Amino acid sequence: MRVALASLALFIVAAPNALAKPGDHRPHPHVVDPDTIDVGLLENLRIIGVDGPEKGWRAECKAERELEVLGTAYAREWLSKAKSVTPRPPEPKRTDRYGRYLGNLTVDGLDYAEAMIAAGYLHRWDYDNCGRACKPDWCAD
Repeated sequence: MRVALASLALFIVAAPNALAKPGDHRPHPHVVDPDTIDVGLLENLRIIGVDGPEKGWRAECKAERELEVLGTAYAREWLSKAKSVTPRPPEPKRTDRYGRYLGNLTVDGLDYAEAMIAAGYLHRWDYDNCGRACKPDWCAD
């Protein structure tokens, strides 16, 4: 009986992912943090060319942690009200060291990265050409 219940629980948890295909997208993506969006059951999209403030212990200072919370809330509110959210992965698809796809989003015709930069929740970051040496300092102000 215990094995049957464990199998049923595993099926209930795994079934949605087993039925999903890469490219299946949520109607309203889940914002993990300002520069990472969960766009479907199998994909996290790391917004390319930008950096967002880190959360929790990864943040360098209290101001960075607080800005991450505000940026995440801002993006969640914006995407939850959007009529159209379209992931734009580059071709060929690329991933970062955590396995997240690199790309951007179009939200109701607006470029997600540009809008979040304008709002102050992302900074431009050319990781490919400069790496961690050029990572924006969220605690400098």
